[in-house]
Amino acid sequence: ILYLLTHPGARWNTKEKHVHLEAWNPEAMHTWVGKTYHEIHGGQYNGQWPANISRQGNSLKVELDMSDRKTPQGPFWL
Repeated sequence: ILYLLTHPGARWNTKEKHVHLEAWNPEAMHTWVGKTYHEIHGGQYNGQWPANISRQGNSLKVELDMSDRKTPQGPFWL
């Protein structure tokens, strides 16, 4: 990977065989938890699902009650 970063001509080509990967962004998830926790704590939460908050050590915890949400029917892993 160091070679790819230090040589501008060494780039991946979209015509080469590859697998597209999408993943959740851990920083965005952390930001969402903090924002939602403080909204609920301050009485400003107007989310789609009922939510409870708590703390676990130094970590903030947000629990959403999504029990009435339909179960997805599509494939889990592609």
